[in-house]
Amino acid sequence: MSIFDYSALDRLASEKAATFKNAKPCPHLVIDDFVAPEVLDKVLAEIGEADESWTHWKHYNQKKEGLKDMSRMGPNSRALFQEMNSPKFVAFVEKLTGLGPLVSDDSLDGGGIHITHAGGHLNIHTDFQAHTINKNWSREINFLVYLNKDWKREYGGSLEFWDPETMTKAVEIVPNFGRAALFHTSERSLHGHPDPLACPPDRARQSIALWYYTVADQPLDVQPTEYFARPTDSLKKKILVQIDNWLVRIYSLLKRYTPLNDQTVSRVLKYFR
Repeated sequence: MSIFDYSALDRLASEKAATFKNAKPCPHLVIDDFVAPEVLDKVLAEIGEADESWTHWKHYNQKKEGLKDMSRMGPNSRALFQEMNSPKFVAFVEKLTGLGPLVSDDSLDGGGIHITHAGGHLNIHTDFQAHTINKNWSREINFLVYLNKDWKREYGGSLEFWDPETMTKAVEIVPNFGRAALFHTSERSLHGHPDPLACPPDRARQSIALWYYTVADQPLDVQPTEYFARPTDSLKKKILVQIDNWLVRIYSLLKRYTPLNDQTVSRVLKYFR
């Protein structure tokens, strides 16, 4: 049985394509109640504590955890990811965004279930553009669905889009339960939630994340995530952001050309809480 009503999604794509295309500072769209609450309730019930199967992204520019291995997810979580990677759903994303033809990523490289605990953050950045393994794949769309019930704005964790010309915050999206946010991923799509999460210790910012790609005629150069300091950040922070950028670039090259992968590195990074 399908999770989505594709007739409704088709209408949504027709109605909102221009809104997505014309949004500033980058093409994006926010859709409330995108996934039925009973579906997300089952996904939430399956999310446990992060263990060895999770990736632990813990370095200067971000602090969060993620599960990308669908075989280690519960059946409801796996079903949601599989459907959002299906040809019918990809066709909806193509119609809504005007981009494509798109391909989905069953490996969920960098995606999956994401959890940020109190004190965690994700500095303003542009995303990696070239897929690690599928070297011809160019990342085009980020699609996020939030899992946070009764989330208060003062907890932080709102998705921020920044204007690349003025380096000022242009859009703020509170990560409410059932809310979807999708955007065109490019060198101008500056986004993140850079302030440490201020939620109670028994709460966490949770989401699911999928990326969609186009296929180039030839392999793409490594284009890693690039982080940016805010104009109001201290000189020390600006320096540390750049040092971490160099380390991320080195890691991205090693990940492309050697057996090194996220799981290997996260076995070490998980101890830096």
